[in-house]
Amino acid sequence: MEDPSSGAAGAVTALKPTAPSTAAHGRATYQRRRKARRPSRYPGDAAFQEIFHPIAELLLARCDAVLRIGGPSDGADRMVARARDQGLDVYTRIDDVPSAR
Repeated sequence: MEDPSSGAAGAVTALKPTAPSTAAHGRATYQRRRKARRPSRYPGDAAFQEIFHPIAELLLARCDAVLRIGGPSDGADRMVARARDQGLDVYTRIDDVPSAR
């Protein structure tokens, strides 16, 4: 209900937010974490391992098969084991990979 003595019919009072917006809070959190994280200097260093393998393991859910290439790699061996656990085909030679349909 309007206060007739205010002189302004339909006046609205703006409310000030008491907490930062979600987007601003998210950006601030990202910036703090970014500053705290060590940058990766080369493939295989600790920062690389912290990011690469967890993301690669999530991508396995979208794969039909895995081609294991290269030499010794604990990370690649873990990926192959996870792929097999998920029932994916694992190939070790490109010639063994069936052609795309």
